[in-house]
Amino acid sequence: IIFNKDIVYYEYKPVHMHFTAGRTASATPILYTAYDLQKLEEGGRRMFDILNLNIKDIVVNAFPYAPHLAFWQTFYAAKGANVLSLHTGGGKILGTEKIIRAIESMKATCLVGMPGYLYHLIRAAKDKKADFSSLGSVIFGGERVPSGLRGKIKKDLASIGSKKPRILSTYAFTEGKSAWVECKEESGYHLYPDLEFIEIVDKNGERVSEGEKGEIVYTSLDWRGSVFLRYKTGDISKLHYEKCSCGRTLPRI
Repeated sequence: IIFNKDIVYYEYKPVHMHFTAGRTASATPILYTAYDLQKLEEGGRRMFDILNLNIKDIVVNAFPYAPHLAFWQTFYAAKGANVLSLHTGGGKILGTEKIIRAIESMKATCLVGMPGYLYHLIRAAKDKKADFSSLGSVIFGGERVPSGLRGKIKKDLASIGSKKPRILSTYAFTEGKSAWVECKEESGYHLYPDLEFIEIVDKNGERVSEGEKGEIVYTSLDWRGSVFLRYKTGDISKLHYEKCSCGRTLPRI
């Protein structure tokens, strides 16, 4: 048996962490190995593919800079897709005014961040009569997106030059170690069945049929570091296997 410590360290030694309150009262670390960070990057690359973003796009990441999945997923997604990106750290780091100026001067095509903050940022841009004509996609993460908010943001973006903007959202929880995205509004979130196993269960923990409502239960597959077996998220959804209108055959929640 040949023991190669470099390979073992790459695959199993934790090198990065995020924190979550999860189902406990205190912050709990979720560990990533170097192997996991490559999977985080691959998951992000797939997200950009589902979003139809490509090498010509320019992304502004307005998530808060923190040991939190949303910021780092966006960082690794842009890296994996080889897309020019500015990781601002959000309003408390770079500041709203400078982010608005960056979107204008860089001619950013995609803005990513928390729904509440991006609503504030876009309203501020409207008040300043900023030029957001290059911006075609706004991607939300970290919070649930009320349907009415999409309409308000589209209206505000149209008033500062954005033409037919897409307002899309992601779904994630820190224990899942990667995020999932919708290809269009309300399409459902496209999963990665080689990386995780998702079940929808009833109150007794039994799987329900396709299209039936139940709790999302998550099991890690191709991950190292922190892994989870039948983690009950508390989130209610449905699971679909039919081909999406975008042509992809990935399961969706």
